[in-house]
Amino acid sequence: MNDYDFLNDLLLRCPLYDYDQYSPDQRAKILLDSYFQVALYLASPQLFEIVAAKGFDFKALNSRERLSFMRYYNRMSFRPTPFGSFSSFSMAVWGGAAAIILGNKKDAKLHLNIDQEVTLRLSEGLMGNKKEDYTYICNPALYKSGKDFRFIKTSYSQNKKNIFFDLESIEGNTLTNALFGYCAGEIKQGKEIISYMVKKTGCDWETASDYLNFLIDANIVIPHTNTNIIGEDYLQRLLHHPETPLTAIRQDLSAIQDQLIAYNFPDASQLVKISGQVNNLLFSLKHEIEKQVFYAGLERKAVNGNLSIQRQQQIKEGLRVLELLVTPVQTSLLQQFIYDFKARYDLRKVLLLEAVDPEIGIGYGPLVSTAAETDLLRHVKFADQQNKKVNLEWSMVHRLLFKKWNENFKSTAPIQLNDSDLSQLSPDQTFTSPPTLPVVFRVLGDHIYLETIGGASATALIGRFTAWSNKVHELGRELASKEQLANPNVIFADIGQLSDTHADNINRRQHIYDYEIPINSISTFPVEQQIALSDLWISVVGNELVLESKSHDRVIVPRLTSAYNFSRNNLALFRLLCDLQYQGLNGNYSFDLEQYFPGMAHYPRVVYKNTILSAAKWYLSAQNLKELKEAAESEAIIRFKIMRETLQLPSLIALSQFDQQLIFNIDKENEIVFLLDCLKSMVTAVFQEFFLPAEPIVTSEGKPLVNQFIAFLYKNQEVYKGNRIPDVMIRPKVQQDYILGGKWLYLKLYCAPAIANDLLVKKLLPLLNQLGETELLLWFFIRYRDSGYHIRLRLKINESAVGNILARLKKRLADTVHYHLIREYQADTYRREMERYGPDIITLVESFFCGSSELVLRYIRIATLKSLPYSYHSLAFVSVACLLNCFIPEINDQLIFLEQMVNTFYAEFSTDKSLKIDLDQKFRELKTEISSLLTNEEYYLSLKLTVWANLYKMRIDALQKKTIPFPTKRRNQLLADLIHMHLNRLFIDRQRNQELIIYYCFYKYQLSVKAKKKMSG
Repeated sequence: MNDYDFLNDLLLRCPLYDYDQYSPDQRAKILLDSYFQVALYLASPQLFEIVAAKGFDFKALNSRERLSFMRYYNRMSFRPTPFGSFSSFSMAVWGGAAAIILGNKKDAKLHLNIDQEVTLRLSEGLMGNKKEDYTYICNPALYKSGKDFRFIKTSYSQNKKNIFFDLESIEGNTLTNALFGYCAGEIKQGKEIISYMVKKTGCDWETASDYLNFLIDANIVIPHTNTNIIGEDYLQRLLHHPETPLTAIRQDLSAIQDQLIAYNFPDASQLVKISGQVNNLLFSLKHEIEKQVFYAGLERKAVNGNLSIQRQQQIKEGLRVLELLVTPVQTSLLQQFIYDFKARYDLRKVLLLEAVDPEIGIGYGPLVSTAAETDLLRHVKFADQQNKKVNLEWSMVHRLLFKKWNENFKSTAPIQLNDSDLSQLSPDQTFTSPPTLPVVFRVLGDHIYLETIGGASATALIGRFTAWSNKVHELGRELASKEQLANPNVIFADIGQLSDTHADNINRRQHIYDYEIPINSISTFPVEQQIALSDLWISVVGNELVLESKSHDRVIVPRLTSAYNFSRNNLALFRLLCDLQYQGLNGNYSFDLEQYFPGMAHYPRVVYKNTILSAAKWYLSAQNLKELKEAAESEAIIRFKIMRETLQLPSLIALSQFDQQLIFNIDKENEIVFLLDCLKSMVTAVFQEFFLPAEPIVTSEGKPLVNQFIAFLYKNQEVYKGNRIPDVMIRPKVQQDYILGGKWLYLKLYCAPAIANDLLVKKLLPLLNQLGETELLLWFFIRYRDSGYHIRLRLKINESAVGNILARLKKRLADTVHYHLIREYQADTYRREMERYGPDIITLVESFFCGSSELVLRYIRIATLKSLPYSYHSLAFVSVACLLNCFIPEINDQLIFLEQMVNTFYAEFSTDKSLKIDLDQKFRELKTEISSLLTNEEYYLSLKLTVWANLYKMRIDALQKKTIPFPTKRRNQLLADLIHMHLNRLFIDRQRNQELIIYYCFYKYQLSVKAKKKMSG
């Protein structure tokens, strides 16, 4: 860590209120404060309206409203993380330790933008209908694959709240080949594109214009007035864009923008007035009225002072210790991608878009939501099981920390590390540190507290502030310049990606690097500073993934200059580029004792000299929390005080939940009451010691502020070598295995999940239909993921026909192998699952599997025609209902079975309360549809599937009759297995997740049916 130097600039973050004034007794006074009212309005317009309607009279508020008020008041006094006008950011510098003084509240600048979601709605009304007058670019993710063009389509829900990514394709023909070549890498006017098509095809102007409209609607060509996320504010750019018509809406919006810029710190009434003007425009455009109209950031100037340069040595010493303690972690998804890439492509260089295409290449997690998954899984968040795995490997660091912890006479005493302790450790040499590094810390008298250290680049933490502050923008540019100067063999490029509109408020930023990789957003850079996705190729050198630009002939290092948690984005192309930032780096130096010893009730503070590496924290037990929540207020206070003595809690504690944090002085009884109120809504609770600064930052009035600094470190040593391999093409090996003989032929067809349905209905089903009954006696398929996604096809055949069937299969699959749609196919030995099903019913089970497969494939064939009158998951509800009603006719028995299955899945997914909330929401969303499906007697007839539905029902009946004498436990287990295998065939991927949703919705639906029957008598 000695190779790092400090930039002279610091970013300082402080709450707007000083902490001396904080007291629950001041509630009535604070509610009348104009600065608080502005902050409340920006954070929760709904609560503001309620409070305003009651005349900002604290006594008129109910208990819930008072609690919400107190949370906001507490945040505005203690939490420095910028949010609306609750807290601010400021530029500061290193120097000779003159006390830093911030300007007073009245001198602060409240930067106001129209919320991104609202902006997108308004932008629709700004543009006219004369599309031929506008300019366009090709979809940045468009590329040629075989005969077709493929691209990622980005679309929004009607209210712009949700964003969707879909993988689409368009046929390559004489026109599209020429047209997309004509438009590639250039901005073209609509008239030019239409004129080109007329000239190329001989069609009339109207026909060519209609085709342009089709290309726009399909997201293949994109208006240059579409959203940019980097550069000039999008709404501002649109209002000044020469293609934006001079309409009344444009004039009104320009006036609103001028007001927002002119205000220094508007009061709440002014914000309400502007919000009304914005909503009038939304209403005129037939959009919903929106409460949350603004996205804001508060900037205060440091009018005097600096931070002692002596602190730099403390930070460096702390970093040296953290380098020894913290184990680097690499992204498992990226490691798996590298492994799969080497297996598939060996030393080849492959177009990035092809490699992440789940149908053509190897994919990268969930690239897009396929039609089969979208409706059922959308908005239901499942916890990442892989991230829940705990590394139990006992290391030298574990030994040291455990020894020091045990040496303490009191378990709550801080763990004090010294140089002698650290001499036992050596830094991990596998990974290097980033070229620039942000250090988030607090100054506590002689001590400093290192809160957060890490990231691929220091630019990420300040990106969003560049949209508001020229000085912060200059700081970002300086960091980028340092990185580029030290790494001359690579090009750094920011990633231009639109995510959901809430996140894109944070993602809005100025250009920091000299290049941009636009994925689904417009770039405001000149074309020569844009790196097209179609220009990016990847290969593996050693065990590292290399991204390079063909036109620049250089290695490209992606950058996301935003603090956005990109793992929340389900566009895997974007996630790959973001993950690539961290390759070979130790991107996290933050220390947490819990990571080494999970599951403890208490973790002491860890200190090295005068540097706090981690704060003490306490987990409140479920029993303790229950006792506090159930007791009356007076009794709860007594219990808490006893608990405090037992846990040895300090006077100041922080209560954290998700991204919220509240501070309490538990020496004061009125703050204990506030704490107890907050605990009532919590399932778990974690306390952490909180530090007030001994020498605080102060306002011009001498009021002390909680502080949080960000220091920026850089190093001149080269981190990215820019190593590449020569352009070589090595043909991938195609493995083919054959077996002969036997009654069963068992094939494994390895393919991407996204093309599995096409493979089944366009390649395999026609062949199976051609085979006569004398050749093919029975067949079924299932989907598997172990050792790679594949379809397992089992054929019960006449032994004499094996050679003929294998030959016909080979011929049928030849072109799919040639175009890499099937990576490989293998023949294997089929072992009947006697242990699971039993020899007494295995034949009937296989017969059911055949009926299930026949029904599912016929259904999928209809679904692929895009004329399906029902949702894709409709068959799941209808066909599972058939199984349930046949095996368990009584509703009470069904509810017992369904509840058991839901609980089983809950245990599997180690779920928390949030999943149940999502599932309840999903059921409310589907309830009407489920009712309609389960009472629709002509469902199969309308799909022309009656023959296959009857076969499916016949096979179920045969099994059900055979199992009548079975114990209930065996019958229910069989039913669960049959449903599981049936849904496995229907759903392309993530079948277990969708199986839970099906069970949960059935359970809730049957509960409602039972309740209605009870009410009706």
